[in-house]
Amino acid sequence: MHRSRAAEQKGKARWDPSSGVAIVHRVKGKFMSSMGFGQMLFPEEAVFLADRDEIDLVKFAEDGVSEVPVTGDEVFSVLAECGIDMRAYTAYAALREQRFIVFRAGAWKCRSSKDDMARLLPPKTGVAQRNTSANNNTLLPTLTLTFDVYQPQSGFSKANMPRPDFSIAVLSADDVLPPIASLRQTVLDSEAGVPSRMCIVGDSSVTFVELSIFDPTSDPKKETDFKRVKTG
Repeated sequence: MHRSRAAEQKGKARWDPSSGVAIVHRVKGKFMSSMGFGQMLFPEEAVFLADRDEIDLVKFAEDGVSEVPVTGDEVFSVLAECGIDMRAYTAYAALREQRFIVFRAGAWKCRSSKDDMARLLPPKTGVAQRNTSANNNTLLPTLTLTFDVYQPQSGFSKANMPRPDFSIAVLSADDVLPPIASLRQTVLDSEAGVPSRMCIVGDSSVTFVELSIFDPTSDPKKETDFKRVKTG
């Protein structure tokens, strides 16, 4: 359970269902340094902050003028309104709880342009189908990258967003994994050298798995910088 804060100690954002974002009206703390774009928050960001009582999330009342709070289960209904399933949010929250910096997949290529960021699709999960090559119409099950992730750090700048430390594909524990050939291709296709990893979300567990192709002749003592965030 997260500590309750007084209103003057929290930020404030108004949920706008027509645009699928929360518009920030008051900032407390440093959350906007590693979240959102412009003065807006994506649904998963707004829900994470509201659930932890770091912002007051409000919406317009039926009169279209006064504001009413978005609280309790209604906070999480924001995700469903935008087509974001709880698997994606659970992975997002698990990483954020451990102070990783998390954005939607592809955000780093937008260079924080508000127009580009606003066009980023809601986080996708599971396995998708794609062509195996430009000259082949055969469909191959492949992982869908959900989030770009950065190691915990201070001084992060959205204005000059670097390549992520790794990207995450979110799967349910009930999903059938793509064939080994597809997983191998996912690693080989990692854009600009950004490692791909999987997050497997179960009923009561979140497990992160690293995908890599290693050279058995390389130094076996070399340690990865990836941390297992949570497993159960």
